[in-house]
Amino acid sequence: MGATIRVGQLITVSYSDPTASNDANAVQDSTGNDVASLSNVSVTNNSTVLNRLDTPTTLAVSSTETSTATFTFTNTTNASSHTLRLYDSATATLISTTTSFSSGSSRTGLTPATQYYATLQAVGDGVTYESSTASASLYFTTAIRKPVISSQPSDTATTATRSASFAVTATSPDAGTLSYQWQRSVDAGASYSNLSNGAGISGVTTTTLTLSSLTTAENSSRYRVIVTTTKVGVTDSETTTAATLTVNGAIALSGGSNISKEYFTAASSTAISASGGTGAISFSISGSTGGVTINTNSGVVTSDETTPRGTYSLTVTATDQSGATATQAITITVTQGTPTLSISLSATPRKGTALTLTATTSVAGTVRFLERGRVISGCKSRTATGGAMMSLGSRTATCTWKPRIHGPSTVSAILTPTSADYSSVSASQELVVLKRTASR
Repeated sequence: MGATIRVGQLITVSYSDPTASNDANAVQDSTGNDVASLSNVSVTNNSTVLNRLDTPTTLAVSSTETSTATFTFTNTTNASSHTLRLYDSATATLISTTTSFSSGSSRTGLTPATQYYATLQAVGDGVTYESSTASASLYFTTAIRKPVISSQPSDTATTATRSASFAVTATSPDAGTLSYQWQRSVDAGASYSNLSNGAGISGVTTTTLTLSSLTTAENSSRYRVIVTTTKVGVTDSETTTAATLTVNGAIALSGGSNISKEYFTAASSTAISASGGTGAISFSISGSTGGVTINTNSGVVTSDETTPRGTYSLTVTATDQSGATATQAITITVTQGTPTLSISLSATPRKGTALTLTATTSVAGTVRFLERGRVISGCKSRTATGGAMMSLGSRTATCTWKPRIHGPSTVSAILTPTSADYSSVSASQELVVLKRTASR
């Protein structure tokens, strides 16, 4: 008949004999004769009713970092069980078949951040059900694992006007793309807000956050970064621990002193005290001339014997561990040096008896010898010799003196240094010239 007959459907049946004679293959009456025709007869289909097997509904899946996918669905009407089939979405390769699968069951051992294709088939017994292949399907992607933070941001200290930076090192176990968002808290970590690049802030979406031109108002603020990994449309994030920023006040200097000294002597300033700043402070000096040094820890400036005569303006700079600086001026004044000079006699002076006067000095020059203020004959300009030419030492000049009168007298020596770096000096000695002991 060709058409499907439903259970309980009323149909009409008719028949015409195809041959003129009796035919065993034809419809016959009770006597064995062909029935030439059959009136319309109503027939009712009273076969067993087959239950309808519907497609599963509300199929959904959730995935966790543990490589597990959990499937939920609404149990299919008239299904005796369900079968889950899992495919690689890229290659359409069947990965697994799980029979008697129920809603809320899981598949383990999946690859994170990977797309799969799943079908859920409602299964009947093949006798009392219309179908055994009613299926639902979906594509899903497993969860990606969180980024791994291998280096957390560290607490940082700096000085007002200086810069500070915070850094993070992270990897994605599933080769995802990493992104970053730095945040700041100004309420001791109670709340955080995302940072944006702008004045004094850069690198807010990179591994390193840089803050510049800081002020003490930003002291004790906290910083952290949210690291996000993304692959095939799935993401997950990890937040670092917070690091605290300390912003110390600017360096302030006190103490220290100018230096005033004679040439070829050494002198030092007083120590410089520093407050504020970050960490240990180191001192340096600039604009200096020869022979000037500074103690990097105390700020004491020393001018040694080699500093030339003159007046020098120098700058002492204090630098802390953040690179912040403060300066203080110092003046060094070097005047003419004062040589040493002494006079001695080779013997007790006696009238008419020659003896030697010796002038001992610390620098090169010429010496003039005098008796009672008058130049001794032949001793107007005697050269002081001996010792190193360019350093202080013992140099001597001599004069042969033959006293002309006896009684109280004074001999003296006046040194005129060769170098203009020294001033002229004099020395004298009071004595008594004895009478002549021998007759003429």
